[in-house]
Amino acid sequence: MKKAWTNIFETTPTYLREQARLTCGDNPIFALVELITNSNEAYNKLDSRGIEHRGEILIDIYPRRQVSKYSVVDYALGLDEKDILEKVKKIGGDQSGITREQGGRSFFGRGLKEALINFGAGEIISIKNNIIFQANSKDVELSYRGERNAFPIDRQELGANQNENCTKISLITINKHIQQTPQLDNMKNQLEKYFELRDILQNEKRKIILRYHRQSKIDQVILKFTPISSERKQEKTIKLPEFPEANVIIEIYKSNIDIPESKDKYLSERGFLICSKNAIHAIDDFGFEYHTASSKIFGRVKSDYIDFLMREKRELLFDPSRSGGVIRKHPFIKSLYSEVKKVLAPIFDQTSDEMGKTSEVQDKDTDTNVRKVLQYFNKIAKELLETDDIKTPGPKSKKPTKKKKNLPPPDGFNFMPPYIQATVDIPSTITLKLAQEYGNSKKKLLLNSDNDNIKIIKEREQIWEYNKKGFWVFRSAVIGKNIGDSGIINAEIDKMKTKLIVEIRDKNKAKGLFSDWGIKKGLPPEQRVQYIRGTGEILISADSPSVKPFVDHPKKFKNSETRLLIAELILNSCCGEIARQMILRAKEPILSQDPDAIAEQVQNLLVRITNKHARAVQLMVTKGKLEEHIK
Repeated sequence: MKKAWTNIFETTPTYLREQARLTCGDNPIFALVELITNSNEAYNKLDSRGIEHRGEILIDIYPRRQVSKYSVVDYALGLDEKDILEKVKKIGGDQSGITREQGGRSFFGRGLKEALINFGAGEIISIKNNIIFQANSKDVELSYRGERNAFPIDRQELGANQNENCTKISLITINKHIQQTPQLDNMKNQLEKYFELRDILQNEKRKIILRYHRQSKIDQVILKFTPISSERKQEKTIKLPEFPEANVIIEIYKSNIDIPESKDKYLSERGFLICSKNAIHAIDDFGFEYHTASSKIFGRVKSDYIDFLMREKRELLFDPSRSGGVIRKHPFIKSLYSEVKKVLAPIFDQTSDEMGKTSEVQDKDTDTNVRKVLQYFNKIAKELLETDDIKTPGPKSKKPTKKKKNLPPPDGFNFMPPYIQATVDIPSTITLKLAQEYGNSKKKLLLNSDNDNIKIIKEREQIWEYNKKGFWVFRSAVIGKNIGDSGIINAEIDKMKTKLIVEIRDKNKAKGLFSDWGIKKGLPPEQRVQYIRGTGEILISADSPSVKPFVDHPKKFKNSETRLLIAELILNSCCGEIARQMILRAKEPILSQDPDAIAEQVQNLLVRITNKHARAVQLMVTKGKLEEHIK
């Protein structure tokens, strides 16, 4: 019998690169946020000891076409050799040195080493107790360069006063997947609105300075976050039934202006910040994203119990990829979501009434009939698109499942399929195919996403499988963080390029491509109907001039004219989305690459589908007939 042994699992450089990219993404802003929050927590530690400090955090940006440099400097604790070994070299564990009572964000010391690895190279220079310590990183390797007494010239270069500790972290963009350096105004705007930095930028004891170096010119701005003008509606302490020891404080504000929507969730001023004692961890709408009052109501949800769960229980509550999301499967988050929603619902509805915009307008019979239409079109979509990612409710069909055809790439190098709908927070497989005559598995493949919130998560050692039909197959995976996001995955190999369109949907896919509908006030009046791809909802604007006369009174929903209008709008929306997906999924051959010709082909396809199903939809909405139209 061989000798038994026990050891810790080992990791590989490839795994470290994957994790670093998953945590920090391709946007350099995420890495800067990590370094800024680390510096702020160092100052928090001095505050807890009653030690005076200047509270400055300097951000220096050196934009270049090929290799850019980002540096963050603070004058708080400093790092010695032991700190570098513990806080930088060591992966995982709690290296922040912050107690539960102090609160904070860097519970697991996560972020700094991932940023260094993700950028490809970096440098650490620190003065602590009048000794200067230096280290360099390259790829997944960290090199300690030694220590010596700090000279006046060292302090001058770092901007440190006599007897002041100092830490300078520099990130160098060796890796090509890091996005191009944003312009000064864009970077200023993103940093000032980033949800995790808002309390730091409002703290009078902190001064965050952004310096943008353009050759000999240096532009300098002080970063500040100015809250939206508002009035406090309510502050309430609630209990969570499943966590009786947790106190949760909800602060609710009503804006004096309409809060604009933001494409990036982490920059949005809508929604509610989820906070612990001294940190903001996430931003969430608690299910009110499409509510009429979402442009008015905002606030924060605070609980020190979050510190307990993250520090002492070592539980993961929030998305580590900096998207502002929460781990909805966690029992605490589930309970928090449920109880907070109960408090917010009457506030949102009351605000809608004050705005003169009732959330939804519809009647029960019409609603039932339209839902039959959605069920009808879900079956049509599944048949026309021939895909398994569109589900339909009800019992499974007894018909034998068609075996998927393993077709070669039509252009020699293609994503197949060229379009997918991925479920939020769940990895989805993507497939690339390369014809044998165009190359082999040894050629270097480049993959990138044009959306920070849609990430490629399996860029491990490139493994190509050979298919006997004469082509190579490569599989990876993507994951999306925000419902409704869309993006393009670009692939390149030996000067050949191809693209994959990815759209992120809600987790509830049992209802199919078309999940719900509603007639709502407060939607843009110029657009009579819109399909929300992230959730599968079809929303009709009650304020549209051609819709309003038919829906301004509940009794009008019994009229055939109103129901025919609703039928027309639902028909156009469903057929439009099916036609769009048929083109994206290559179910309809493109006859020409001319944009006008493609647009005409899409329109002809839409007309063809609409004409085929118009009569069925009219009968379903006006009379509720369904079964006779579904074979």
